[in-house]
Amino acid sequence: HAAQIVTPTRGAVVRASFTTRVGNRVLMTLTQNGKPLPFGATVTTGDKDSEFIVGNDGQTYLSGLPQQGHLNVSWGKEASEHCVADYALTDEKEKTSIINAAAQCH
Repeated sequence: HAAQIVTPTRGAVVRASFTTRVGNRVLMTLTQNGKPLPFGATVTTGDKDSEFIVGNDGQTYLSGLPQQGHLNVSWGKEASEHCVADYALTDEKEKTSIINAAAQCH
């Protein structure tokens, strides 16, 4: 949760705990059969904790990604409208704070 509601009394200090995710920030281009995935497709991480949206030309901004894993992508209810993309990130992060990557959906 990104927000918590607290009600401190006058002069009080309130402690609020937040769950954090540590990982890579990635701009990933997702394709299937050489074509970009549809605009608006939903991307979830392997742990299904995070959900992202595919933008133009199959590009998706993802945060909190581990160094390797898989992404589940769906854009409809039919079996042909789902795919999985396996990825392994390089150590490019040292040069920039956002890693550029590409993954093929199968």
